[in-house]
Amino acid sequence: MTTEPVIIPPANFTDADVVDWMKEKLSSIKVLGELNARREELVDKLERLDTEIAELKIKSAIQTQSK
Repeated sequence: MTTEPVIIPPANFTDADVVDWMKEKLSSIKVLGELNARREELVDKLERLDTEIAELKIKSAIQTQSK
């Protein structure tokens, strides 16, 4: 059997306040998940870009030699 969490709101919170608070928390959790997924995509793109930059640095390097 799973034990349900106990939420002890401040004395001046109504049931509606608790519901609003929980909705805000759940909304924040959802947005956080979406942002973390987006961040992961951007990090992957950045890694690919860094690799491409490194390759082009090598390809574009000019070596000169003095006598």
